[in-house]
Amino acid sequence: MIRSLRYACAIGLLVGFTACSHLQPKSPVPAIALAIPAPPERQLVPVDLPEPEPEPAVATETPVPPPAPVRPRETVARPAPTPVPATAAAPVEATPPPVIQTTTQTSQVEQKIQATLAVAKQGLDNVKYVELGPEARKQFDQARAFIQQAENNLKARKYAFAEAVANKAADIARMLGKG
Repeated sequence: MIRSLRYACAIGLLVGFTACSHLQPKSPVPAIALAIPAPPERQLVPVDLPEPEPEPAVATETPVPPPAPVRPRETVARPAPTPVPATAAAPVEATPPPVIQTTTQTSQVEQKIQATLAVAKQGLDNVKYVELGPEARKQFDQARAFIQQAENNLKARKYAFAEAVANKAADIARMLGKG
């Protein structure tokens, strides 16, 4: 039995030493450095641009004659000068550009946006701000800002933007009401 134990130990040691020894790895073949070609020369392509159209001459009002040359003061009293007409000195009032309407039924669109804003306001009124976490408070404040933006754009008759912002506010209010 001792003899078989010795043979087993000898075989175990022999297998152990052969498992730990390994062949030296072959070194990889050195890579050949490739020559990098020079970048191609730039080619300039002429571009034909159309001639700008000359600006049409703007009709102006009759020019005001230059003032008379200054003379030395005389002791004789002069008559009062005539006032210049107010039309030449009055600034032109700038009228805002007209708002482009894509629909003729603005009252229906406006009512729809008002209804969406009412839903958003009611949803935010049902949420207790004190009980919200920091991220939810940011969302709450953002929904309030969206409502204000929608109301401002509704007054400015920018219905498409007002509707988009009102929908965002309503969605945020709905999410805050669930959580």
